[in-house]
Amino acid sequence: MRSRRIVVAAVLVLMSVVVRASGDNADSTDTWRQTYEAKLRGPDGWLSVAGLFFLKPGVNTVGSDASNDIVLPRDAAPRRAGVVRYAGEHVVFEPAPDVHPTLNGVPADGPVEMRGSDEALHRKADRLGIGRLTLLAHSSGDRRAIRLRDPLNPLRTGFPPLQWYPIQPVWRVSGRFIPYETPKRIPLENVLGDVADSTSPGEVEVSLAGTRVRLLLLDDDDKLWLVFRDGTSGHETYRIRFLYTARPDANGEVTLDFNRAENPPCAYNAFTTCPIPPPQNRLPFAVPAGERLPLTPAAEGVGAPSAGHATP
Repeated sequence: MRSRRIVVAAVLVLMSVVVRASGDNADSTDTWRQTYEAKLRGPDGWLSVAGLFFLKPGVNTVGSDASNDIVLPRDAAPRRAGVVRYAGEHVVFEPAPDVHPTLNGVPADGPVEMRGSDEALHRKADRLGIGRLTLLAHSSGDRRAIRLRDPLNPLRTGFPPLQWYPIQPVWRVSGRFIPYETPKRIPLENVLGDVADSTSPGEVEVSLAGTRVRLLLLDDDDKLWLVFRDGTSGHETYRIRFLYTARPDANGEVTLDFNRAENPPCAYNAFTTCPIPPPQNRLPFAVPAGERLPLTPAAEGVGAPSAGHATP
């Protein structure tokens, strides 16, 4: 009897440890969700993106007048703020005489080149400031554009709360990382139909909903990035979802916590250019975990023509 009591006590202790660990992870995920939403709603978050303007070769006019190629909000910029000259890979902003912009926080009264982000160099896009507005050079496949950020964008100031599935430990799983001999360049189409290469270090083999799958992972600075869709996509969740996770541990394992699966920016904002999941990451079963459809979805197709439009 004594040995039986010892076994029962050991089992109860083990169960309490598992329950406590699950609770700790749920608390951590709840905190993560709050931080994620605060960042989305921040003055420089994805809700602040207020326009996407594809450049034509040569001169592109900039200002609040509707006749400009790049139209800025009327309450934040002069009618003529300057021009963007686009030639080859170079995007150069030339301010109007009475306009005093900044580049990465430094006064720039003359022509300045606006460099886009560079994954290989771990370089973020240059930030051109005109008053409260920020303009950045952006690539969508082979096309170059100017992305406009405005902290007073009505989308940001009036956005409703995010929607989530309840946190479920069953959707936090570990899998075996399968590295490629050398990282691969993976061409991915985005929501505007443009194609660009992303870098993949390998795949993860994991069991989901009783099915063994191998998912393609992408590099994202010091993290791994999963772009996927599943059986909930398009009715309970957006048609694309993202999941970021740490690189493999010492045992070559990767943890995927689908309770932290998030909507891509294009679920909220039509002026963003999200990649579409590769066929390998289109799951035939439902993953009812993570972020659900937003209460105010982005207007599909806005921004797809040769130029986007800013908030008036």
